[in-house]
Amino acid sequence: MSFEMSEEKLYQAIWDRCTLVLTDEDRTKLKAATVSINGLGGIGGIIVEELVRSGIGHLKLSDPDVFEPTNMGRQLYATTKTLGRNKAEVARERVLEINPYCRVEAYTKGVQKENVFEILQGVDVLVDEVDVLSRRIIMHRAAREMRIPLVHGCRAGFPGDRWTIQVWVWNYRDYPETESREEEYKLWTCGLTWDELTEDVLNRVDQERASAMKQKIRAEIIKGNASSFGNVPQEYLSSKLNGDIKEPFQDNLFHKKAIFVQIPNTVGILISLEVVKIILGWETTTYKLDLLKGKLYDVSDELTRYQVASGSERPRNT
Repeated sequence: MSFEMSEEKLYQAIWDRCTLVLTDEDRTKLKAATVSINGLGGIGGIIVEELVRSGIGHLKLSDPDVFEPTNMGRQLYATTKTLGRNKAEVARERVLEINPYCRVEAYTKGVQKENVFEILQGVDVLVDEVDVLSRRIIMHRAAREMRIPLVHGCRAGFPGDRWTIQVWVWNYRDYPETESREEEYKLWTCGLTWDELTEDVLNRVDQERASAMKQKIRAEIIKGNASSFGNVPQEYLSSKLNGDIKEPFQDNLFHKKAIFVQIPNTVGILISLEVVKIILGWETTTYKLDLLKGKLYDVSDELTRYQVASGSERPRNT
């Protein structure tokens, strides 16, 4: 069956089941919105899928990686047909299969200092799902300068409960003085200017982060805190202490091998909802949720910086 449908009719079809949820004005805002999604793996792929099916009219997608067989257990766009292909290109094709009228751009080199302002040009909401801290520093700085709200989500803490997830919103649009991730971590880069954030500096940030994570993981295992890594026997962790743990951010047992498909999928859905809420001016929410126990944690003490998209201070335990 060939596709023959006008843009107007396609959007009507996309929104057919939500006409009692969204007003005409809401749907117009979604179609007019531009969202940048950086990192298109397990979480990022779900966000792309949710947003194109929400009727977002313009997506900017970035990821320098290609799909590998080990991605197939959790990444929506990893299939036998996409292995070895760039994630941004595959995501772009998927978006156009769903909505050929959506404007979609693929940045196959990923977000970098040299292209971040180009990627964020005209963007209403920025989604950060990259794996490395240095790129987060770049995105937070650029988003705050351009006053673009930023959304990020992941498992809560590391080491930490493998089944607990969290989603954050930095509303740089209405509160540009909001503390960035770089400032929260009190990184030594805070005192550097944009020009001083050289590639050598950014590489050093990532190396130091990896070293600190490795030490933290080793300390947890040595202390016997097996629960930090889920339901993994302590003796198994100890046997691996001098093996896979050598490369915390690459093929490491405790980082890359403690992910089950429902975890990133749920994070991606929650992030996509926050993106929609920001676009529509609705109150945003920061989540910390235990998926196994169905427990929503009280995170009010952690979230003094979060504000709602509408500009008024939100209840801190939502």
